[in-house]
Amino acid sequence: MCGIAGVYRFPGKPLVQEHDLSIMGDTLLHRGPDDRGFFVSHDRRVGLVHTRLSIIDLSGTGHQPMTNGEQKIWVVFNGEIYNFQVLKQELVCAGYHFSSESDTEVLIHGYSAWGIEGLLGRLRGMFAFALYDARTDEPLVFLCRDRFGIKPLYWYCDQEGCVFASEVRTLQKSGLIKTLTPDTDMPVFFLMFGHLPAGRSTWKEIRMLAASSYIRLSGTVLTECLYYDRAGPFLRGKNTDETLVIKALKSALQETVDVHLISDAPLGVFLSGGVDSSILVALASLRRKELVTLSVDFDIASASETKYQKMVSDKFHTDHRQICVAGNDFWNDFERIFQAMDQPTVDGVNTYFIARAARAAGLKTVLAGTGADEIFCGYRAFRNVALLRGARHIPAAGALASCVGGLSGSRWGKLQYLQRNSDIGQYLCIRGLYPPFDIERLLGVSSREIERLLDLLNADAAEKQIQELAPVDWLSHQELCGYLQNQLLKDADFMGMFHSVEIRVPYVDHVLLEVIARAHPALKMNRLMNKPLLVKAAGDALPAEIASRQKQGFMFPLGTWLRQSGREVFESSISGTGLHISSARKIWESFEHGRLHWSRVWALLVLGKWLSRSSVSR
Repeated sequence: MCGIAGVYRFPGKPLVQEHDLSIMGDTLLHRGPDDRGFFVSHDRRVGLVHTRLSIIDLSGTGHQPMTNGEQKIWVVFNGEIYNFQVLKQELVCAGYHFSSESDTEVLIHGYSAWGIEGLLGRLRGMFAFALYDARTDEPLVFLCRDRFGIKPLYWYCDQEGCVFASEVRTLQKSGLIKTLTPDTDMPVFFLMFGHLPAGRSTWKEIRMLAASSYIRLSGTVLTECLYYDRAGPFLRGKNTDETLVIKALKSALQETVDVHLISDAPLGVFLSGGVDSSILVALASLRRKELVTLSVDFDIASASETKYQKMVSDKFHTDHRQICVAGNDFWNDFERIFQAMDQPTVDGVNTYFIARAARAAGLKTVLAGTGADEIFCGYRAFRNVALLRGARHIPAAGALASCVGGLSGSRWGKLQYLQRNSDIGQYLCIRGLYPPFDIERLLGVSSREIERLLDLLNADAAEKQIQELAPVDWLSHQELCGYLQNQLLKDADFMGMFHSVEIRVPYVDHVLLEVIARAHPALKMNRLMNKPLLVKAAGDALPAEIASRQKQGFMFPLGTWLRQSGREVFESSISGTGLHISSARKIWESFEHGRLHWSRVWALLVLGKWLSRSSVSR
């Protein structure tokens, strides 16, 4: 886990300067406090930056930028390649010589042996990397990102070339971007989702590289290519035999946990007490005798899950570490939480404290249960999605839903998104944060502007094949490409790396997805059990009380802390930002009286601070 950045210059344009690379490296030190390195090509058209958090091969041989023996291929890499030992053995048999025990070197020799798409198709892991091939007269650079978007990579391109980095703030502070314009669509998108959609950033000129894709830079040409179709597994034949599905799942689950345990640095498992993290502990304990587990408890009894955490840690005899987070901790770290945010998010505070606790416990990497709900259909919405999807075939259903949403207040407001009866409208009805009429009032935008942005999002929606998926599979795919990618995984990256902690997500694994996506949708749902295939695949490993727990999510008491002490901070954050003050205050009052979830007021607080920050940055 690291920070990467770099520069590619078009022919005849200003050359790469070490000073610029040094500035970018300084902004990434929190991502890699163990080592840092720079590289500039002989023609000074390519520059690479790396800051290292040593997880695999802690020695100096893992230093980056890394090159081959001929110094013709260079790479900077952020992430983990979990099957690197298998790939390494294949490459050794093909005659390639390795000089380190690092997974990074597999990228260099794998590219030489198989080409970029052959390499990417073989990788199992989370990654963002830049690879420079100097074997031809014209420099060739590839920017690559993993299948699910676990690791970030942002880029900017103008008439002089391309600049890229793990974080937006690195590009912002690099001095290499002549014009940065705040994206005026950002506030609308943020209030719609609680995060920014795929590809977007807070700046018009800076884009995020799409998951499952790579960029090829050569001469003055930039080409973006897709190498993996995340919808593909859902479109293949379905397995209706539950016994066979569970057998395959057991094997895939154990395998994904096994490969995620590979580490030369201290590693633990975050144990919330829920089904997902408890299964990780159960499977990991089969491979590690002295497994470290980490839990966060709170100063509010109703949010405590200590009972379940202790139940699991006792059963598997783990070296359990428990850290308490109180309201004072939240307020003391309030400004640091916003320092950690590379992009605005309505979530992430819980991950901030989990990562902080991991660092305090001496851990460099932690396994988390992120992704299980999206892949194994754990959210309540999966139970109702068939009804929602069916409504698209009813004439005037969208107009009727919009009418009800507009009249019934905030509880039903998101039904307004159904007016256009589109995929994005149906997904926002499930996953959206604010309904359209609230966004219009808070931001002073017109309904036509909301419609324009919905049309823009819908233009990028899935093909007809995806639209015709079974409702449960459709929602799972939407969650993988939406909420999981754009919020949960993004939060895990920048909040974890702010504390120099790598957060691994074993459930977000394409080998596991291939198995669960091919299970018949009827097998994924059970009125008496949440995530039935996951629980059945775990078998008797879990305590019965854990296995039968209903889905409730990680109980983080942010709402209580905001209600107790947050009004003044809320008022300060929204003032002078362009937000409609009286509308924002009504949101707070509804929250204070228990009519709205805390995420609504927290979103306004985050947006207010972000708008202030953008104004200063301009």
